[in-house]
Amino acid sequence: MNNPSTISTAVTTGFLKADGSVPMTGNLDIAGFAIKMNERTTPTTPSADQVLMYARDNGSGKTQFVLMGSDGTPGPVWTLT
Repeated sequence: MNNPSTISTAVTTGFLKADGSVPMTGNLDIAGFAIKMNERTTPTTPSADQVLMYARDNGSGKTQFVLMGSDGTPGPVWTLT
């Protein structure tokens, strides 16, 4: 487990992997409990026991929040109206 100083430093610049590395940069506001995401194309299927969350365009110009499990099926959770 990461110590708090490592986590707070990394969160200002991106998201943490279990090993403490920062695989990507983005916006994560822990104090305000907000995650800012851009729409993206469907990512590759995650490994077993993993879930991906991402935003995508549903094909009608609406943004969807999606979860995808290791079966590779994207499951829309919520669509902006």
